[in-house]
Amino acid sequence: MNELQYDDGCVVDESAFRKFSEEADCMTVANDGDVLINKAATGVIPTELQYDGPAAGIASLIEEDNKRKMAELQYNDELHTYSVNGEILPNVTEILKSGGLTHFDNIPTSRQEESKVRGSYVHLATELYDKGTLNEDTLDSGLLGYLAAWKNFKVEANFKVAMIEQRGYSEKWRYAGTWDRTGLLNNKLALLDIKSGKIDEKATRVQTAAYLALAFDYKKETTRYAVQLKDDGTYRLSEPWTNYALDFSIFLSCLKIYRFKNL
Repeated sequence: MNELQYDDGCVVDESAFRKFSEEADCMTVANDGDVLINKAATGVIPTELQYDGPAAGIASLIEEDNKRKMAELQYNDELHTYSVNGEILPNVTEILKSGGLTHFDNIPTSRQEESKVRGSYVHLATELYDKGTLNEDTLDSGLLGYLAAWKNFKVEANFKVAMIEQRGYSEKWRYAGTWDRTGLLNNKLALLDIKSGKIDEKATRVQTAAYLALAFDYKKETTRYAVQLKDDGTYRLSEPWTNYALDFSIFLSCLKIYRFKNL
């Protein structure tokens, strides 16, 4: 068995994870009454929500514009690059790094890679769970705690999923990115970033503001959060971030630095 061993004791069987992750391309069904997604038919999400009230309109706010943009936006999974009509667009992560908000100078390269792999597995597990395609019997035991934390968060925080791992780009600012979730948290519009490691509050505030600019136009009504999932089944929800104007202005400063460095 090909395993990855992490410092915190998490062991991942890559072959087992690959087995269940292949189910991501299947048509999905409703999961716990949260969402109804037909990925095979649409190729993208917005989702249709299975309840009334303000949640029912979230996906429709951006559906038509999103379909047009998704048709234009291309993502190269091997190179991790976004492009529109042949133009390569910088992504949110590299823009923040260029602006100095994220750096890993004091972390060994091997540890960085371990964290990156673990994070991608945790994200995929929660994504498949929310889409209703996760076969938990094939999930490596090292990921069960993180998945349990996600389940606990959704129930205890009353989080209802609207959009899952959605990609988008800004026609005005010429950058792209993929945000983890949008939905309702305690019946209020929310954009959520999922972390499997410690939350960097300042960097994530700016990161989520950049994603919110891509997500939809109801920015004043949308609160941004990050949730840290832990391997013991617990989680930590960040404080709500509501000053979108300030946080996005900082992102634009990072974008200017990125442009300057890449003249």
